[in-house]
Amino acid sequence: MVDPKDIRPGNMVLRVTGKDVTGKSFFEYTPVAIDEYFFTWAKFCFPIKLSPELLSKCGFTFNKNVWYINPVNLPWEDEQPFLSWNPKEGWFLKDFRLIYQPLYLHKLQNLYYNLTGTELLIDPMLFQNIDIIGPINFSGKPVSKAPPRPLL
Repeated sequence: MVDPKDIRPGNMVLRVTGKDVTGKSFFEYTPVAIDEYFFTWAKFCFPIKLSPELLSKCGFTFNKNVWYINPVNLPWEDEQPFLSWNPKEGWFLKDFRLIYQPLYLHKLQNLYYNLTGTELLIDPMLFQNIDIIGPINFSGKPVSKAPPRPLL
């Protein structure tokens, strides 16, 4: 589960939205918003584990076995990527390996915001409903349409 102290408005988390007739929970991406229920529901949300599919939805580019992003609001003429992730070596800010290695989407959003002063733009994709035991590692499978069922 996500610690409410680790998230801020705009962070994307995974929230349980109900159960189907078989008892499986439904999950959805939810941006965090401050309201009277924030601390109530935030502790029942789960982090979204970073994956290559998710990085591509966040505007990262894949080149030479490295995922990277250069902020659009900062002038960037350097050949070295601003923020990059190498699956074998981890996260880098230019040439410097980060001590703090974000594993979840909300942590990456917070890091990007602290470095650039702008939000990381995310184009979330939908995923099939799955059982949850711990943090989710998405495979990028699209949601399938459920067959119609009787109301009662």
